[in-house]
Amino acid sequence: MEMADLVDLSVEKVEKGTRISSETMGKEIEFCRDFISRWHELKEEQVLMPALNKSGYPMDRGPIWETIEDHRKGRSILRRLAAIEKTTKEDQRMRDFVEYAAAYSMYLFEHTKEEENGLYRAARLAISAEAEEEMLKSSSPFDAELSKKGGRERYSRMIDELRKELA
Repeated sequence: MEMADLVDLSVEKVEKGTRISSETMGKEIEFCRDFISRWHELKEEQVLMPALNKSGYPMDRGPIWETIEDHRKGRSILRRLAAIEKTTKEDQRMRDFVEYAAAYSMYLFEHTKEEENGLYRAARLAISAEAEEEMLKSSSPFDAELSKKGGRERYSRMIDELRKELA
């Protein structure tokens, strides 16, 4: 995942003594909070997981439960990461950024792998074509919300900007 790589690069720069701007930190946090957590993960929880549950997978164990627990972990790290924007002491902010950004990056790498082997694999095996159609309809409010914020293009531009800023 490209954002995890960019966050890792930011952490590496700070660990080597290079300061990154508040704007760069802010873009990374915004992308992770808004695109990954509020759009991607919530869409999974409110569209994909109920469809998978209707197909016979329980909500309280297995790939659905594991993914929900992972999302909780990621959101917890994100809250700590977002809180550093309020830290006024620069040195403390950089230390906190390294700690929480590194933890979130690790979460993204692990979570992506776990989802592919768990939740998405189960979905490919269990969800019918009819259920997929329903999911498309159910996901339209999420897609509309994303469009209000500039759509995937906005977040794609954000990644391009971060790539340039961190080069």
